[in-house]
Amino acid sequence: MSGGETANIAKKAEIISKLMFDEFLWEESGSRNQSWPCCANKVHGGRKTHPTDCVYYYDEPYRKVRTYINVDVKSFASASISKGAIEAALVSLAQAIECANQSQDWRDLYIHDGYSYEVCGMLFIYNHDGEYPAGKFAQEMDKIKIEKLKIPQGQRIVVYGPDEINWLNNVRYDIRALRGGTPARIPARARCKFFYPNLVRSKNVQPIRAKAATIEMLCSPWIIMQHGEIGQRSAGYVIYYRGKGVCEDEFLYLIDYLMHYQMLQAGVSVLIRLYNTDELAASFFLKAKQRYLDSYGQSDDLKELLDGVVVEGMTDIVTKFSSIEVGMA
Repeated sequence: MSGGETANIAKKAEIISKLMFDEFLWEESGSRNQSWPCCANKVHGGRKTHPTDCVYYYDEPYRKVRTYINVDVKSFASASISKGAIEAALVSLAQAIECANQSQDWRDLYIHDGYSYEVCGMLFIYNHDGEYPAGKFAQEMDKIKIEKLKIPQGQRIVVYGPDEINWLNNVRYDIRALRGGTPARIPARARCKFFYPNLVRSKNVQPIRAKAATIEMLCSPWIIMQHGEIGQRSAGYVIYYRGKGVCEDEFLYLIDYLMHYQMLQAGVSVLIRLYNTDELAASFFLKAKQRYLDSYGQSDDLKELLDGVVVEGMTDIVTKFSSIEVGMA
């Protein structure tokens, strides 16, 4: 394989990560592909520098904190995704996060003045040949002993493997499809944000700034985007649902969530997009809706609100770039 082909393979993961996280309203800080001095070279095996492929940031909804994500982007063929490769990448990333929290050089490269902040790490493993079996990555992760990674106490590292990337990339693609349809079903990105209700013990303290999908939301069973009006369509919510959709109870929990946070209101649209669910998932939702009405009374107003919820399946797409296409990007 030539050097140009190798570089283009690496660029595939960079392209996918940027497309995805832009749609989730993450912002990029500083320059890509930087190396900066190690602060603990004796502890870190004598290494002199740490690499940073890219850094994203967003404002937290429930704390007045800006989160910076130091990302290690990998583009692997199926045969290269192994426990050893994942573990080695995580050890390197854990060391980088330990130093990033101490390094003035890293702060100068990426941190904005005037903000309280925290740093976390992300390992982003893209399968560029698209042949890695679904579910296998979780099996490889289960083999890794967390204590061997030596993650600094109180620090977070999240791993997005092929399954998570495929899920998030499908959500990204679907948002663009809803926005670009004729007519468009959701407005431009500037009139959308991700939904963070006031909780019992935590209020959304940054409702203006905190628009992005947090790491926690992207790892949760559903992703909720709130949007403004567009044309004749009302403001409302799009809920991306990752559950299996194999029983009524799943959707009863979701309906209860919608009711609890007062998302079901007259004049507010609610669209649920199902990803890779059971073929009977839409039927289970209808049955759950009826059970909810039976439990809380057959109110005409409540029935009208629940009848207004639209449930649809997403198109399952797999994004693969050829090395030639990447080289032209």
